[in-house]
Amino acid sequence: MSKINPEDLSEAEALKLIEKNEKWEARWKNLGFKCVLIGVIGVALFAVMGVGALALIFTLLALLGAVFIAVGGSFRSKAESVVNAQLYGFYDAELQKTFGPCQHTGEMDINEALLRELRVVDEDWCWHAAWRFYEGDYHGTHFSVANVKLGKKIDQGQEGKSLVENYNGAVLRCKDVCDPALNIALCGPGTDHQSDLTDPAVFRQTFSARTADGRPADHLVTPQLRELIQKMASKYMVTALLFRNSEAMLAIRWYNFGYALQEDKSLRNLDEVRKRFINSLTPVCDLIDILRDSCGEL
Repeated sequence: MSKINPEDLSEAEALKLIEKNEKWEARWKNLGFKCVLIGVIGVALFAVMGVGALALIFTLLALLGAVFIAVGGSFRSKAESVVNAQLYGFYDAELQKTFGPCQHTGEMDINEALLRELRVVDEDWCWHAAWRFYEGDYHGTHFSVANVKLGKKIDQGQEGKSLVENYNGAVLRCKDVCDPALNIALCGPGTDHQSDLTDPAVFRQTFSARTADGRPADHLVTPQLRELIQKMASKYMVTALLFRNSEAMLAIRWYNFGYALQEDKSLRNLDEVRKRFINSLTPVCDLIDILRDSCGEL
């Protein structure tokens, strides 16, 4: 039997395959969670009673449950692959309609060097991944954007090392939006949407300011800059912002550009996936508009 190529399926055929994979995902995960729950309860019970053999059996049951959950996750990945293959043309058309053709000038890359200069997070990280890169133009502003994950390895003794995620979000670069003399970088943990960042004291508690060479620069934070951050932070969790060489670069936590496959959502409603994809482009449009309209006042 030949392997099914998702790209060759009609939408009706794709929906049937997605439904099949989601059913298998639910079955395996349901079985896995039950095994883990029973295993954990059994281990706790028989460990207290001092029955080591039974405690070991329930430990193995919990581990088997974890394997079942992973198998269920593989069916989720298969369903997502079908969706992405089915909607690839739609994704590309929407991106080009909004931002023009994707460009690769080499001047707007979002790489490790940029992430470290931007200080996406103010803590150590040793692993990064960037995906869904797009370089284009929006309302006359040349920009690039990519989804970014950062992580570090934690030593867990005999269990070895595990990867802990430091950051999940996006990084946006905008060219020629500010005065070339503007040289300041801000970084912090981000803030909830209720904070008044126009208040200097609140701002200093949320963001630290420095120059490109790392010198403290709180004295360079103007009311206009605080107002700019307030406009962006009222909708998005901005964790870093860097101005240099007429460019503005910023990091937005918990936002993924061009991504519509939410873990807790069924994939069988392709119209809903299409809507989520279009909505995922809106933050980039909003942020570019804010930067373009506000940076001239800095």
